[in-house]
Amino acid sequence: MSAVSVQPSFETLHRRLGHCSEDLVTRLYGVSRPDGLAPCESCALCKSKKQSFSKKRPADKRATKFGDRVHVDVWGKISTPSLGGSQYIVGFVDDFSRSPFYYFVKRKSEVSAVIEEFLTTVVYPAGHKVSVLRVDAGGEFTGAAFDAVLRKHHIRHEIAPVRSPQAHGTAERSWGTIISRARASLHYSGLPLRFW
Repeated sequence: MSAVSVQPSFETLHRRLGHCSEDLVTRLYGVSRPDGLAPCESCALCKSKKQSFSKKRPADKRATKFGDRVHVDVWGKISTPSLGGSQYIVGFVDDFSRSPFYYFVKRKSEVSAVIEEFLTTVVYPAGHKVSVLRVDAGGEFTGAAFDAVLRKHHIRHEIAPVRSPQAHGTAERSWGTIISRARASLHYSGLPLRFW
């Protein structure tokens, strides 16, 4: 008796991949969106956004290797704690590769410890060093604990202008991607919000 492999449908793959784009499903699995398939209701409800700020950073200002510049931002306070009690997400985006990394925390006071963890578990084992940490003007990026991490690892602190999320666009765009996918997945599954 032999096993038969069944290719999941486009719709199933789209949902399993966190409601990703049609292009990604096609590139990864070679499955195209069938004609006449209705648009994904969860994506329409959860992924709408404002028109983007069109100013692009010059190519010569972008990092030239992994870790050169890392954008850090905190999302929260999320009104419904996760199953583990987290109410904030700390996001890191490498400027060179645009690779995102996310950590879930219960309090903003944990941000300095999470930066230390990111450096020692992601950056240094890969043989890299962070030169610049770009952050917004949030209070979690001030104080003795944060300054101690910067000094210990010889990292320059770069602060985006106050009340200007466009100037911190790399980090802000990563939230748009991960949060909209999480919302669409939760909406489709019908699970309670604590499963974020």
